[in-house]
Amino acid sequence: MIARLQPGATLVDLDLSDAPWADADVSDAVLQGCTLRDVQFSGTGLQAVRFKAVRFLRCRFAHADLREAVFEDCVFADDTGHAGAQFAFSRLEEARFARCDLSFARFERSGLYGVEMDACNLRGAVFLRADFSRSFGRSVVRSSAAFRGCNLELADLTEARLPDCDLNGSCFREAVLIEADLEGAD
Repeated sequence: MIARLQPGATLVDLDLSDAPWADADVSDAVLQGCTLRDVQFSGTGLQAVRFKAVRFLRCRFAHADLREAVFEDCVFADDTGHAGAQFAFSRLEEARFARCDLSFARFERSGLYGVEMDACNLRGAVFLRADFSRSFGRSVVRSSAAFRGCNLELADLTEARLPDCDLNGSCFREAVLIEADLEGAD
């Protein structure tokens, strides 16, 4: 039986790998203790979804809407190798990650304005042209992000624009920060 993916649904302790995620709208849903393997979230509406203890194995989020989504105690890293989740051209504005394993995740050309990551493992994560800013007019552009108590060991933040962002208690051991803008960051 395949679970029904619909806005506001509550899905608990299910393997949702075979569910039809492409172009689905699951906004405001709650997923707890679920497993998703090799899922392609293409054009999927996941706005304000709450994920708790969900395992995302080899998943790709392409053009997905993850605005205001909340991830708690989730695992995005594959146990069998160095494969993490891929976020490409996705919207993660004001998404929150708490105690998640995002090792080797790849955030490529995705909107991350106001993203908050607390006590997350981002070892080897890549932020390729990720955008932490938002335009509030012709000449007003603000950046907002928080990486509090995160492990960013070996992470690639090349050219990341994180001025005035909260990086308190995070580890940047051997992180790549070539031409990164961290001016005024805590």
